[in-house]
Amino acid sequence: MTAPHPLLTNLRALLDDPAVDKISQFKADGWFLRLWMPGQAQDHPSGQVAISFSAAEIEGVDRPVLFTYVDEGQAREQNPGDELLNYPLSVVAMLAHQREMDVAVIDGEASEVVTHEQLMLLREFMLLEDDPQVRNSSLDNRFVEQFNVYAKRVLDYCRGTRDIHRLHVAAIVPGGAPMRAGILMRANSSTAHRKALEAMFEKMMQPGDKLTFIDPLEMAHRPLVDALEQQPPTYARQPDQGWWRRLMRRFEQPRVVLLQMEITLE
Repeated sequence: MTAPHPLLTNLRALLDDPAVDKISQFKADGWFLRLWMPGQAQDHPSGQVAISFSAAEIEGVDRPVLFTYVDEGQAREQNPGDELLNYPLSVVAMLAHQREMDVAVIDGEASEVVTHEQLMLLREFMLLEDDPQVRNSSLDNRFVEQFNVYAKRVLDYCRGTRDIHRLHVAAIVPGGAPMRAGILMRANSSTAHRKALEAMFEKMMQPGDKLTFIDPLEMAHRPLVDALEQQPPTYARQPDQGWWRRLMRRFEQPRVVLLQMEITLE
């Protein structure tokens, strides 16, 4: 059996353990490696090129999946008659920032599936590898102001349900990239709550603002989980403490943790 392309090996190693050396290695060897994928590219009179990927809807999968291939021949064999694009994961991640999708990277019989959350985390890792950028304070202030209002609604939502045990709300600052929201939730059934909180986020925040649900079982999210769980939670379920305590809770402000992400060489 032929060994898979180093891109797949390095990608899996980084997702399993996002150490600094693996981030640097993947950026050098895989982040800008061109892959083949179905899609369309249209030239505009302005000189710009509009790119759209043809992600597939798969039964049982929540989001569309973009199939990408290391080998052009395999890509054409699997997508007969389709237009193929030739772009690296860096471009895929940039467009997936605007449209949620999972990505499958395929080389022969070997493959790695990257969820949308993992792809966005990879993008943040790569941005952190770049030189420091000056932050846009007006955008940060706007985000924080609206996010604090959203966090209060999240706190009220948690108090109105019985199966959320603990929840952390964070504003994540990934280097020079735009601030994004993060939620770490421990609940009996998190899927329905996630959908409700996502819908609330889209309604209350600005278009383009991003919300990441931090998965305690995902190795790539481990640094975020560890950092948040060192802080008191935004919400923790408690026994009923009477009407006076319930009244006073209406005036409480939610605890929002600010997470500054950076690459540190040891």
